[in-house]
Amino acid sequence: MKNVELSGRNGVNHRVIYLDLIRVIGCLMVVLTHVTAKMMDFPVKSAIWPLANILNGCTRAAVPLFLMISGALFLNPNKNITIQKIIKKYVPKLGVTLILWNCIYALIEWAITRNLAITLHTLILGAFHLWFLYVTIGCYLVATWLHHYFGR
Repeated sequence: MKNVELSGRNGVNHRVIYLDLIRVIGCLMVVLTHVTAKMMDFPVKSAIWPLANILNGCTRAAVPLFLMISGALFLNPNKNITIQKIIKKYVPKLGVTLILWNCIYALIEWAITRNLAITLHTLILGAFHLWFLYVTIGCYLVATWLHHYFGR
């Protein structure tokens, strides 16, 4: 597949079409994961449960696909990515997102349970399904280190 050039004032940015295609597939897989997860509440002996189970299992590769896309972009030998740039640009964006969603989920937890211990647990450790944000931050830092030591 060919790359599509997007012209900019300070140079040319290149879109990697196959990574965009993988991103679209990953988004569809995330949606399908959530749709089929609800279907997993049906009785195991129902007609829909085996299909939902198979589809749900097949879609679990969505988050690793997004992590691999990030790795492919960060490990590009033509791209100059430093640990300083990761720490100053990318990690804060993910950190703010993580803190914001932890606060939102903690408020929801408090509104539902009025249990301080559960609310603090959610606030500090985060909602369980946001695990991928912690992993992404770690992968960004590791990818930068790999790029620095092995990418040149």
